[in-house]
Amino acid sequence: MTKAETAESGWFGQEKSQGRLTLYDYGRRSNLKRNLRRSKRNLGAGPSGNRQKNLHCSNLDHFQKLHFIRRLSKHKKRLFGVISYKKTLGGYKDAIDDNHKLYYNKCAQYLLERVGSFMKENDIPSNNLNIVFEEGNFDYDKLRGLLYTCQRNPKHPNTALLSHIEVENISVKAKPEEPLLQMADLVAHALYKCVDKQDKNHFISEPRYLRELSPRFFGDPKTRSVAGAGLYLVHKIDDLDLDPEVKEVILAMLAEPRSNSPVAG
Repeated sequence: MTKAETAESGWFGQEKSQGRLTLYDYGRRSNLKRNLRRSKRNLGAGPSGNRQKNLHCSNLDHFQKLHFIRRLSKHKKRLFGVISYKKTLGGYKDAIDDNHKLYYNKCAQYLLERVGSFMKENDIPSNNLNIVFEEGNFDYDKLRGLLYTCQRNPKHPNTALLSHIEVENISVKAKPEEPLLQMADLVAHALYKCVDKQDKNHFISEPRYLRELSPRFFGDPKTRSVAGAGLYLVHKIDDLDLDPEVKEVILAMLAEPRSNSPVAG
């Protein structure tokens, strides 16, 4: 029977949100942590040359990020993500009065619905999944309350997928307490760079990191397409005002065929 764990991280800005979650077989936890330590030794010096306490993409240059991605991609895991543009939330945006913490919670709900879809597809009991959120300036009690409300009265087929999530198994840890959150940071960064357009990067998005990670995402069981399965685009890709190259990469993303372990594929 599969026992799994997720590590969640993400950037949730005022307008666009990119949430990331990594699901892996609990039995592979030690190997993943060992690989992170090796990556830290190899890549601990960022562009400034200073040794870094954690592997955070803000401290790595372009090729260090690619090295980190390719090293971790060797491990069996499934990735999930959400890209949201606040204005696409419709009435909910007005209901929360642009509260960024409640916006975070709504995006986390969408993210966990994707995980619920995976759990349902692979017939994994909800109590076999532990979920770890990174400690931050967010109200996780309200998140749990939102999830309980959705489970009691799902108003959408996707919301009903939360029945496969055990809310009591959600915990919050600081990054030093849970090193595997560094892995979630990496894939969060890959999504963030797809929508990060500002003066300092000449308003050029960078989808290459996401392309490199794409085989490890959860895909549609029939088509292996990642968009709409492991990567939820709120509520459709044309709502997100993405660059044409980014849109092309996302629509072309295919998950690796599954193997004997559902977490492995």
